[in-house]
Amino acid sequence: MIDLCIKKRFTTKGAVFEYRFEIARVDGKRKWKTKSGFKTVTEARKAGKAAMMQYENYGHVVKDQISVADFFEIWFEKDCMVDLKVTTLNHYKKSIDNLIKPKLGTYRLKSLTRELLQAFLVEMYDEGYSINSLISLKALLTKSMNFAVDNHYLVCSPAVTLKVPKNRIPQIPTRSAPHHYINPEIMQKIFERFPERSSSYIPLKLGYECGLRLGETFGLVGKIWIW
Repeated sequence: MIDLCIKKRFTTKGAVFEYRFEIARVDGKRKWKTKSGFKTVTEARKAGKAAMMQYENYGHVVKDQISVADFFEIWFEKDCMVDLKVTTLNHYKKSIDNLIKPKLGTYRLKSLTRELLQAFLVEMYDEGYSINSLISLKALLTKSMNFAVDNHYLVCSPAVTLKVPKNRIPQIPTRSAPHHYINPEIMQKIFERFPERSSSYIPLKLGYECGLRLGETFGLVGKIWIW
């Protein structure tokens, strides 16, 4: 156990107090951490105890009263906004505000466990969220908890070995967007509006005849134009 010493010092402005405690030796020589300038013994002792706790527990306990909701706001600002694209940011923000905060936001961050996060994923599955949505949510949890460990909010990540439910029947059928069908008569009018020599004809033709998605269509068209 490190001993905390409080010492009175005299300066040109009067008496002040200093805390002092021993830290790790370097090349066999004793080293001390000190700070002076406190007006009272109480102030010096309080600051010294805080400094000792930070020194002894650095990397283990930081802000142990922070809520999950507050932590995700910090993570989004200090990590996500650094290098993620706007579309990804919007997706993360939506997941945080609509799923994580309502379900987990009132917990203390230090109270999160692997079992709690796994139950959260299972609950989302039972509410009808798709496998792809759950995979994305699992990745968000893993990334955010790694940030918590790297920045000393947690000792270890509770998002380790999380599993996306697959081989079970959800309580609510999986959500899916309805398909929109364009009948031949409407498609013919579209081709009349964008005839063969127009710039939109080839993308429309590829998408309609081959069933390609938007990104696939324009990716292929771009290669055709390069050739």
